[in-house]
Amino acid sequence: MVPNDRPRQRGECGTERPCPWVSCRHHLLLEHLGSRCTVVDITSDEAIVEYLTTMKDTCSLDLTERGGMLGPEIADALGISRQWVSQIEERAMWKLKHRINEGTTNEGK
Repeated sequence: MVPNDRPRQRGECGTERPCPWVSCRHHLLLEHLGSRCTVVDITSDEAIVEYLTTMKDTCSLDLTERGGMLGPEIADALGISRQWVSQIEERAMWKLKHRINEGTTNEGK
């Protein structure tokens, strides 16, 4: 049974999995559905619940608490391709390098 009050902090989250709080910003259901809308036929509440029970992980905070993850693990958790994870990683590294370079050039002024 799901309580009426959605948790507002991590400490208030229960251990029930799959997590029943689909509207929480840390829930991974929408990530999965967004990437698989054309593959998975989700047309009813029953279908959503069924799909939710097949997900290995439902909370991004649970994944974060486990520590580092490799690209394939991230792809599986978010329901996206390994190639997309690689592209996101490359873009993030590029941005980080440029931010670091901006910081070193601004120090000389």
